[in-house]
Amino acid sequence: MKRTYERLLFMAIGALISFTAYIIGCASYTGNIQAQTAQQISDEIVTRKIRVVNAEGETIVTIGDIGGGGSILVNNKEGKRNVAIGSLLGGGWLSIHPDEGALGAIIRTTDNTPIMEFLNGSQTILLIGAGEDGGIVRTYNNAGQMVALMGADEEGGIMANLNNAGEILGSISFNEYGGVMETYNNAGQVVTAIGSNQNGNGVVQISNNKGERAVSMFVKSLGNRSFGGSIDVFNDAGLRVTRIDAALYGGFVQNWNNAGLRVTRIGAGPDGGFVGVSNDAGEWTGNLPPR
Repeated sequence: MKRTYERLLFMAIGALISFTAYIIGCASYTGNIQAQTAQQISDEIVTRKIRVVNAEGETIVTIGDIGGGGSILVNNKEGKRNVAIGSLLGGGWLSIHPDEGALGAIIRTTDNTPIMEFLNGSQTILLIGAGEDGGIVRTYNNAGQMVALMGADEEGGIMANLNNAGEILGSISFNEYGGVMETYNNAGQVVTAIGSNQNGNGVVQISNNKGERAVSMFVKSLGNRSFGGSIDVFNDAGLRVTRIDAALYGGFVQNWNNAGLRVTRIGAGPDGGFVGVSNDAGEWTGNLPPR
C-alpha cells in the first residue's frame, strides 16, 4: 500500500514538472514571436527598386527610380506594359498601353499645363490641353496632320476644320458683334462668311478666289428698326455695281458704273413701278413713267 502511494506521488510530481516546463516553453516561444514581429516592423524602407513577379516569373509591377524621378510600372501577365505613372521636370505623367504594349494614351504636365494625348502607334490622334486663352482640343489624322481644332481665343470659343494638307477649310468663331462662320478655298482665302453685324442683324458675304468681296447679303436697319433685306454685288475692283433691297413701297434695284456713279434704278413707288436712268456723269436723264 505504501509503495503504491509513493509511486502515485512520484507520478504526480513528474506530471507537475512536465506541465511547468510546457508553460515556460510556451511563454518563451510567444516572447520570441513578439520579438521577431517587433523587429520586422519598420517606419521606412530605403531601396532603389521594388519588383513584383507572378508565378511564371514575369515582372508585373516595378516601383523605382526611372529617369531621375519616381515611377510605378504595371505590366500584364505576359510582362507587357499596361500602365505607368511617374514624374518628370515640370510635373508628372500617366500612360496607358494596349495589351500589345504600345502607347495608347498619356496624361502629362508640361510647364504647369496639363495635356492629355491619345495615340495610334507613334502618332498623336487626339490632344486635349490648354492654350494661351483657355482649353484646346486638336484631332489628327493617321499621318500626324491636325484636321480639327476646338478651343478659345481672345474673343471666345473657336472651331476649325482642316484638310489633310493642313489647310483650313472652315471655322466657327466669335467677334465683337457675335458668331461668325467662315469657309476657305484651298489657297487659304475666306470665300464665304456668315455672321452678325453691329446692329445685331445677320450678314452673308461671298468672296472670289482672291478673298475679295463679291456679294454681300444683309439687313438694312436704323437702330432697332429693320427696313428689310439687301444684296450688294461688287466688281473685281471691289466697287459696288448693283444693289437689290426692300424699300418703302416694295422692291428696289440700283446699278452703278465702274466710276461708282448710279446709272439705273428700278423699283416700286406709291403709284406703281418706275425706272430711272442717268448718264455717265450721274445726271438723271429720264424716268418711266415720267415725273
